[in-house]
Amino acid sequence: MTGKKTAFLVLAALFITFFSGCRREEKIFFEVSEDTVTVYGYVKDYTGNPIEDAEITILPTGDKIKSEKDGLYRFSIGLGELPADAVITYVVEKSGFVPSRASISFSELLIGTNTDIAVQKRVKRQDVVLFPPAEIEVEVVDKDNKPVAGSRVLVLPSPQIALYLGVSLNESVASITSQTSPVKITSGIPAIDFVQLLAFPPQGSEEDYDISTAQVNVSQIKTKGKVVLQLKPLEIVYSSVAVGQFISPDENIKLIFSKEITGINAQLICNGFPVNLTANITGAEVEIDPAGRILGNCLLTVNNAFGEKGETLTGPYFYNFIAYDPNAPRGLACPDITPYLPGSVTAVSFEPPLFFPPPFLQVIYYSPAPDRFDGFIITSTSQTILIWDPPAVRGIKEFKVKYLKESEKLKGSGIWQEPTAGVVIQYIPHLNKWVASLDFTSLPFDISYGEKYYIAVVPVNLNDEEVCNPENIPTPFTIQDNTPPRITNCLITTPNYSAGTRTIQVQFLERLTSAKSITITSRNFEVIKISEVFDPIAFLPSLQLQVYLEPLSAKIPADPENANGDNKLLLLNDEAKKLWVGELVDVRRVDGTIFFNIEVTAIIEGLANSIVWFDTPILGDAQNGAVVPRTTNSLQSPNNRNLYVLDAAGKRLEVSDATGLTIGDRIQVADPFSNTRKILTIKSVNYFPPDPPEITVAEDISDLKCNSNNKLCLFRSFNPDVSIKVEAYDTSGNLISSIADQCSVDGGIIW
Repeated sequence: MTGKKTAFLVLAALFITFFSGCRREEKIFFEVSEDTVTVYGYVKDYTGNPIEDAEITILPTGDKIKSEKDGLYRFSIGLGELPADAVITYVVEKSGFVPSRASISFSELLIGTNTDIAVQKRVKRQDVVLFPPAEIEVEVVDKDNKPVAGSRVLVLPSPQIALYLGVSLNESVASITSQTSPVKITSGIPAIDFVQLLAFPPQGSEEDYDISTAQVNVSQIKTKGKVVLQLKPLEIVYSSVAVGQFISPDENIKLIFSKEITGINAQLICNGFPVNLTANITGAEVEIDPAGRILGNCLLTVNNAFGEKGETLTGPYFYNFIAYDPNAPRGLACPDITPYLPGSVTAVSFEPPLFFPPPFLQVIYYSPAPDRFDGFIITSTSQTILIWDPPAVRGIKEFKVKYLKESEKLKGSGIWQEPTAGVVIQYIPHLNKWVASLDFTSLPFDISYGEKYYIAVVPVNLNDEEVCNPENIPTPFTIQDNTPPRITNCLITTPNYSAGTRTIQVQFLERLTSAKSITITSRNFEVIKISEVFDPIAFLPSLQLQVYLEPLSAKIPADPENANGDNKLLLLNDEAKKLWVGELVDVRRVDGTIFFNIEVTAIIEGLANSIVWFDTPILGDAQNGAVVPRTTNSLQSPNNRNLYVLDAAGKRLEVSDATGLTIGDRIQVADPFSNTRKILTIKSVNYFPPDPPEITVAEDISDLKCNSNNKLCLFRSFNPDVSIKVEAYDTSGNLISSIADQCSVDGGIIW
């Protein structure tokens, strides 16, 4: 008994402590034992006020108690009366409120190994809040907001109301039948949270309407609920085309709907192109008539349809099918195919893309363009589009693209093969043409070595028979490399005038078999080649050179003009060519005096001597001295600059930038306005910022039409600081082109 007394005292102390913070002090004592379970709590209304004389019925014993003045209720049940896994259920009722059902599981009160703790847990507080009944005015209407009589409406509880009433979520708590005026529900539903109204269509209208729902908030006690009966959506119950089915190109498509319709929204696409169509509607049947013939892979999409009462389709319906001619003839000739771009594929680019790993092929088309230095307009694409016309289409189910390798054809062992990937064939209805797209990143052959391939299109009839022999094609489409390889880039480490060893990387457009007769030239450096490494299978194919560069100094001759302390020096023409406009130099006199960091501003060529102008006076006697370039000067290769004619008679041209130019330089000028390309030799360069720089040339420039800022010519220099000329051969034995065999170390190509 000692343990029981201790538990009682502890429990009493806990209750005293718990209720000491309430509005008034009270003491609640329970007879606690190992053989009973005690439940207590307070009954309150939804505003928090206590409810006196609320009747509590304990199930399943049927005992009844009432709440006290402060709303307190309590009862005990002996453990021997019910099994240990039983649930205590009791109903709390009070006039003016909806009865609430509460439950407590024995199992949550019988946890514990220590006897005293187990006894304490057999006391459970559970307050009960009672809510008044909600008054719901329910109305059922159609889509036009007209009342519908005869609909049965069930009221389903929210989780909170279901817990309050002690029912399941799918158990209705009220039911009415709709009338032409609203019907009220006044009892049985507590004014908590929300309820779901579930309306069943009236008898005889089940084919027109679906079961419809509406959610109503009943927490305000008085509320209105409206359920709009939803029309049953339309469905397509039959289609004359099915997934993978074949139909005739002239055949109409029949659809049958679940109900009569008044309109339809449909789209037909064959081989990626939309097809115009008309629809003939007869009740629930629709006949779709494509405009003209349809061929190849087709997709019919029915986006929507409209019933007589306003019904719409459940959602888009999709039908994939293939249209072909069932009367496929035999023995047709292979069609003549032409590329989307003129000419055959003439070269392959290896420029690496940004997001794709190698190898990545780009087919290149060339056409003449005199206004560009490379002599071509280049159109690059990783796909080639081939086009052909009927009559080969007539009676043909589909086409195949086949290829033949030139080297195997010459050996007599070649056969026409069909690629398993990289080819998409489509029929374009509005053009009445077939097209084939060749994806060169997916085709099973590699054209990067200059190998030639022939491409043919072979019709296939209904019996999957090939109806032409590609061997008889007089001029099949070709994929080949019939242009020489090109240099695409030229890079150098340490691109300035300091003396030392450099690495030069030369990259080529396509794979090569050899690179020989490599010549390195410079106007301002002594060049010594140390080594070379050729890697023809690299991506991109490359040539790596090791060279030693020593910048040249210009000698100052003994002449009175070089001792007068002004801004110019008189140099021999060959010495003046070692300098360029914009260059930073040091002038070193014989006595050891050095004039540092002077800029060359103009070079004017004479018969034997040139005048070189500087931005700073050369004080004292500079005879027999030298003009030495500063190591901070960048390597020069004047490319892709603009000019226009200032004075044709004086052979004067204004240039966008004269930096890096010097006398004796040969520049190539491209004039897009006269389709003229000229090579000019510079006689003088004047650069006086901020005035526009000018050059004079030795040749006639009267045929150049670029004579204002709105008509500009392009020019490039043939005399960069360092240039590389390579004699290289591709895998087809083509020698590198003479107009594309040199590059300058700034990355530019010399044409």
